[in-house]
Amino acid sequence: MTNKRIVNIRITFVAFVGLMLGILFGFNWYLNRIKTTLAIVMLVGVLMLCVAIIIYAIKTKSYNEKIEYRKNISKILLVSSIVFFVVFILGTVSIIFPVSKANNIRDFYGTVKVNGVVCDNIVFEDTSTRFLIKDAVVDNSEEQVKVDYKIVVYTTKNFVVNLGDQVAFETELESFHFDTNNGKKIFQGVGYSCYVGVDKCEVEAGKQSFKDIIKNSTYQNLISNLNYDNANISYAILFGDKQGLSQDLSDMFSYAGISHILAVSGLHIGVLVSAIMFILKKIKMNKFVRLGILSAILVFYSYLCSFTPSVCRASIMAIVLTLCDIYLIEYDSLSSLSIAGLIILAFSPFALFTISFQLSFLCIFAIISLAPTLSKMLEKIKLPKVFASSLALSIATNLAILPVGFNNFAKVSLLGIITNIFVLPIFSITYVLLFVVAFVSLILPFMGFLLKVPELFLHIIKTIADYVSNIKFGIFKIFNVSFWTLTLILIISIILHFFMIKKYIKFGLSFVLTSLLITMFLMSAIPNNYSNDNLIFVQNYKGNVCYYVEDNIVTLIGSNIKNSRVVTDLKNLHIKNIDNIIAYDLQLNSLNNLVEICNDNSVKNIYVPSDFNYSELSKRIPNINIFELNVEVGSLRLETVHYDGYIIAVYLKTSLGTVLIPEIKPNKKEARFLMDNFSKVDILYLNNTDTNLGVYNISHKRLVCNKSLEPNVISLDKTGFYILNKYKEGFAL
Repeated sequence: MTNKRIVNIRITFVAFVGLMLGILFGFNWYLNRIKTTLAIVMLVGVLMLCVAIIIYAIKTKSYNEKIEYRKNISKILLVSSIVFFVVFILGTVSIIFPVSKANNIRDFYGTVKVNGVVCDNIVFEDTSTRFLIKDAVVDNSEEQVKVDYKIVVYTTKNFVVNLGDQVAFETELESFHFDTNNGKKIFQGVGYSCYVGVDKCEVEAGKQSFKDIIKNSTYQNLISNLNYDNANISYAILFGDKQGLSQDLSDMFSYAGISHILAVSGLHIGVLVSAIMFILKKIKMNKFVRLGILSAILVFYSYLCSFTPSVCRASIMAIVLTLCDIYLIEYDSLSSLSIAGLIILAFSPFALFTISFQLSFLCIFAIISLAPTLSKMLEKIKLPKVFASSLALSIATNLAILPVGFNNFAKVSLLGIITNIFVLPIFSITYVLLFVVAFVSLILPFMGFLLKVPELFLHIIKTIADYVSNIKFGIFKIFNVSFWTLTLILIISIILHFFMIKKYIKFGLSFVLTSLLITMFLMSAIPNNYSNDNLIFVQNYKGNVCYYVEDNIVTLIGSNIKNSRVVTDLKNLHIKNIDNIIAYDLQLNSLNNLVEICNDNSVKNIYVPSDFNYSELSKRIPNINIFELNVEVGSLRLETVHYDGYIIAVYLKTSLGTVLIPEIKPNKKEARFLMDNFSKVDILYLNNTDTNLGVYNISHKRLVCNKSLEPNVISLDKTGFYILNKYKEGFAL
């Protein structure tokens, strides 16, 4: 009887899994979150041990005469166990220093002066600009401090800056910590954020890096030869930077399920490598020279794309494939993927927590493990082989990234499964032409007119995206899902592809686990039931806003909040839509954002004080209601507080008590007026305790604040939300 393994163990894959679990363990252990992580590690450890024991027992039980085979199995299991343990420890140790450093990011209080250099992620929005600065020096009047982390800057109006520009401004810095609502940004090297008035920001053309020179020159070349939208789409395709893309364009690509073409990923590198290798083989270049040229191009391109995990992963796998070809070694995709993961995490353990890393590795794992099985199933129902292969690839990758998409994006489009089948072949041609012409025209500017050629293909992609994005039934608003959904998808993929067991056992296990997976997805789609009255305060530095939910009827109090933040709030709170908005703080330059909130959430009623009864409102918002001094929505009564002809606060009367919500920074006279007239409120909601109102002794029962180190203050940067209802005094999510 022939011996057959149940699964082929890859030492590199075992090491990769061990490193990831070690990083997770070390991260959570340092931050005192060990209980959940320990349970996960123990579960995975027990599972691996059980699988190892089963493999060993089944394959050695009845074959005592096969001594050599049994020794080989024993060696593999022993080496795998040792490698897993050693790499797990290394992963745990490797994350401690960066976590310790990040967890001690310095806080700055009050107004400070900031100088820095504009780096990546310049985004021009409707009424503001967002960009990152690096090498920042902060002057707090006592000392000058050079900060190690980048600062994300939001301007109050549109503001033109370029990569490499030197900027200086005065502002108040918000620092990020892992235990705060914005802690995830630290994984991307961002430690602070701030809002800056355009009139307070000075810009000087700084000394540009080589990367900045190339990217700025490429951008100007695209702008000169293409229309504005196509130039910015092309720039995003080449470098992954969406600096000039309008929200409408971004949404169009996202809803069509092809937004991944706007972020440099394995797709781009794969197309680029195929084109390069085709050319090098045609000219019959020496294989070692081919390797050198390919490696140099990929490293340089990764540098231009800021060494994002997805680009690095694809580049490393391409180099490994070329090495295997040169030395006539059988290429194993899973081992290659594992090598890429080990290298990336060795240099940057934080990469594990970034969306780019997760999406990139999950997609490739799905292509390796899930796509072949799906392709065979589709071929059995008489689909053409090429179409079956493309459809299987699309289904596998979309399924694998669903949990990450659910937890990080506002909406998920399942239409991308079909759209990608038609778009990807066109995109491959577009990308190669765009890459070649864009970089050739940097050296020979007169060749820029040739950019019109890839633009023709780009128009086809945009036409498809525009058509598909208007098919609304394929786009879903989703809530966060459990970590276990991703675990189940990975287990199903491993069973289907890597386990060499009888088919009826394989598909039986897969069917049971898939049924469980579908049940978990359906359960996560059910909105929370908010019975009776609920007040939900949220962290938002642009304005003081909160949600009032009465028997699942949701009212947003305040409109000075980004739509993207509203989407995040609703996802985390498991609320489907907003029914009413009381825009007591309406700003005309934020009207587009308010319209976006209304459209995305099917808002039924918008209440606006008569002070803001602009003619533009009725044109943009048909279901608007104008009120004078107060408005009632259900059992909620809201009164506007005026001082010197301006609204300086709103006063809420609810079954849960009274709430005072002042403007972001009341001056001393306004603060004194509020103290004299509203000294007995139950809840005072401040944006910052440094405001004039914060220093007065108002006898409130609760003080809710976006950020505060003062005792007895409910600080939203620690909780993200503060929920109050009649059953609980307070509940932080």
